[in-house]
Amino acid sequence: MKTILTDTGGTLNSVLLEKKLVDEISLIITPSIVGENSQYFFKSLRNNTLNLKLDRVEALEKNYAFIRYDATY
Repeated sequence: MKTILTDTGGTLNSVLLEKKLVDEISLIITPSIVGENSQYFFKSLRNNTLNLKLDRVEALEKNYAFIRYDATY
């Protein structure tokens, strides 16, 4: 099993999902709300539906939350 971390933006995330190269999605949620300058996790998902199964939720320091989903196509 190989692990690749991507945090470069929605375009690469979308390409990896469309090529079905994603087994899991892990998110760290911060207790902040952003407006106009927010970024999209995914730019487009034209060809695929990605079903997510909740695998793990963990409370972290500073009110952050770690959430992990298993991905199926």
